[in-house]
Amino acid sequence: MNAGSAGTGEKDFMDMLNDAMKRAVEQRGRVNILIVGKTGVGKSTLINSVFQGELCKTGQGRPVTSETREIFKEDIPIHIFDTRGLEVNDFQSNLDELLALVKDRKSRSEPNEHIHVAWLCIQEDSRRIEDSDIRLHERLSDHMPLLGVVTKARSDQGFRRKVQELLPQARNVLRTMAIPDHLDDGHVIPPHGLAELIDATYELVPEGHRTAFTAAQKANIALKGKRARKYVKTAAATAAGIGGVPIPFSDAVLLIPTQVGMLAS
Repeated sequence: MNAGSAGTGEKDFMDMLNDAMKRAVEQRGRVNILIVGKTGVGKSTLINSVFQGELCKTGQGRPVTSETREIFKEDIPIHIFDTRGLEVNDFQSNLDELLALVKDRKSRSEPNEHIHVAWLCIQEDSRRIEDSDIRLHERLSDHMPLLGVVTKARSDQGFRRKVQELLPQARNVLRTMAIPDHLDDGHVIPPHGLAELIDATYELVPEGHRTAFTAAQKANIALKGKRARKYVKTAAATAAGIGGVPIPFSDAVLLIPTQVGMLAS
C-alpha cells in the first residue's frame, strides 16, 4: 500500500469515527432536572458537586419563569431548572407559575424537552419541613418522580425519617454533604451521599435519557463504567452475529462501523 492510499484509509476511518460520534451524541439526547428548595439550602453547591462543568458558575442561565432559570452548558447533556423565591409571601403564584412550566414541558412531543426528575432540597440544620415543602412535593410528584434531598447533612438525629414521613410521595430521601465541612473543633466532615443521590436519580430517569444523565454527572464514576460495559456487551453480541456471516471479508465492512460506534458511545 502506498502513502497515498494509506492517507486515504486514515481519512476514511476518521470520517467514520466523526460520523459515529455525531450519531452517538444525537442518540444520547438530554436529561432535564428540576431542583427546588429555599434560598440558602445549598442547591448551587450541590449542582456543581455532582455535574460536569461547574454549571452554576460557568453555564448559561436563561429565565423561564420569574423565579426559575434554565441552566445549561454546551456539550454537557443536562439542563437544570433552578427555582428561587418559593418561600416568599407570594408562594402560591410562584407555585402556579412553576406548575404551568412543568405542564407545558410535559405536553411537548420532544422527550428532550420534558422535565424528567425533581429534587426537593431541605437543609438538615433547619430541622423543619415547611407546609410549602409538603405542598410543593405533592404537586410536583403528580407530574414527575421526585426525590427528597437533605443538604448540609451533618447529624441526622432522625431528620431523614421525618422528611420521609412528611413527604410520602417522594421516591426516596437522600442525605448529602456536597463539599467538605470544616467544624470549629478542627474536624472535617467529608462529602457524602452524592453517589447514592446519582444512583437513585438514575433509576428514575427514563431509559432513553440515562446515557445523557450518566455522561453529565461526575459524582459516580462506577455508574459510567456500568453504562460503558452495556455498550461493550451490545457491540460484542452484534460483532458475534456479523462474524457468523459465511461470506469472506464481508464481516470487515460491518465490524468496523460496529466497533467505531462502540468507541464513540
